[in-house]
Amino acid sequence: MSYFSSPNQWNLNDRSWYFQTCSEFGFYQTCPLDTECPYAKGYHNIDRDLELCEKMFGIGPEDVANSILSTLEYYGGWNLTPSANAMDSSIPASGPHLLLDQDDQRIMFVNGDIDPWSELAVSGQQSINVPGASHHFWTHKVQDSDETAIAIARHQIYEMVSSWLESISPSITAIE
Repeated sequence: MSYFSSPNQWNLNDRSWYFQTCSEFGFYQTCPLDTECPYAKGYHNIDRDLELCEKMFGIGPEDVANSILSTLEYYGGWNLTPSANAMDSSIPASGPHLLLDQDDQRIMFVNGDIDPWSELAVSGQQSINVPGASHHFWTHKVQDSDETAIAIARHQIYEMVSSWLESISPSITAIE
């Protein structure tokens, strides 16, 4: 608790991640002792995470639950369809924003097949499975020692994002 109790240079990343779990999506890693769960077993239960949210940020268990539901509703849960609010032109803007059709799905999932989080990943038409890769290897600095699968994934990501940008450039609308 003392580590998270106040923001310091050395804990800002951890503290901001924990705040996000409390205020948006409740991503807690808990595994009972006698299970097949792939993560650390018996480390703690969800009550401990919820207690930390309340003590560190004043976000109680009911608020965490409501935030999770709100996040799922906003992003569409497993359907991943942005809510109408995400496209609302009345949202205050500090600069230009792209407005896309609500049905426009520019989402790509990139998963490493040796990443323990890949079990929770979405797979299908707009996903890439990177053999021999773990958690976001393709976002790291390019190195001569990178596996071929990492280089291929980077190229696929680049090509997909480039095609999205090319397809919307004539219809970009700026909100001032």
